[in-house]
Amino acid sequence: FGTTLLVENVEMVDPVLNPILNKEIQRTGGRSLVRIGTEDVDYSPQFNIILTTKNPAAKLTPDLCSRVTLVNFTITPASLRSQSMSRIMQEEKPEVEKRRRDLLKLQGEQNVKLRELEEKMLNTISAVEGSILDDDRVVTGMETLMTEGVQVEEQIAKSADVMKEVQQAISTFEPLGEICRELFVLLKAMRDISFLYEFSAKGFMSVLECVLERLGPVAEGGDEGQRASELKLGLFTEMAARIGRGLSAEDKMV
Repeated sequence: FGTTLLVENVEMVDPVLNPILNKEIQRTGGRSLVRIGTEDVDYSPQFNIILTTKNPAAKLTPDLCSRVTLVNFTITPASLRSQSMSRIMQEEKPEVEKRRRDLLKLQGEQNVKLRELEEKMLNTISAVEGSILDDDRVVTGMETLMTEGVQVEEQIAKSADVMKEVQQAISTFEPLGEICRELFVLLKAMRDISFLYEFSAKGFMSVLECVLERLGPVAEGGDEGQRASELKLGLFTEMAARIGRGLSAEDKMV
């Protein structure tokens, strides 16, 4: 009662849920009731229902969309670009990629800690009765929190400087990540030609994996610019070979 209910793999919404989605709440004798089927059950304002589906082609009617909050977790071109860059750097510069991931994790933890310190500071101020300056414990606690906050901000600034160095180290391969994004956008647009042309992010990443495995690791001290060009050519060649086989005769360019 008053918790969150998660319903997975939803293909259709049962009409029995309409009173909940419509928030048809009845108040009787101080109780909040909602009708489920033929029975009235107690309803809590804290109750939430989450409906999920793994079907990316699920059709949601305008009527349903107007009654729920939609959250789309499908792969976007920007997220696929990030995944592609991460996988490329794991192959080409594993130590730099590990450093980048560790920095992202550290920055996230630092930002969370900074928010927690801000909340503690606000809670301390709001709990004071009378003048803040008259309570030595509050003043001491505020000084401690402010000192910790300054230290966290300094750590965030330092990690940001290190991240710039990491970004500079991977800059040679960034155009390749952008190419992956544009290719994925192109593949998604092919569905406008025919519903048969459905390409997933997982399928795209498998093509990239194949290219990286076939070309093998870069030689020590090799030309990064030349390596990026080789990866680009290999990706285009592999993509054309795989996609071309699945096109209908009238859609193939001669």
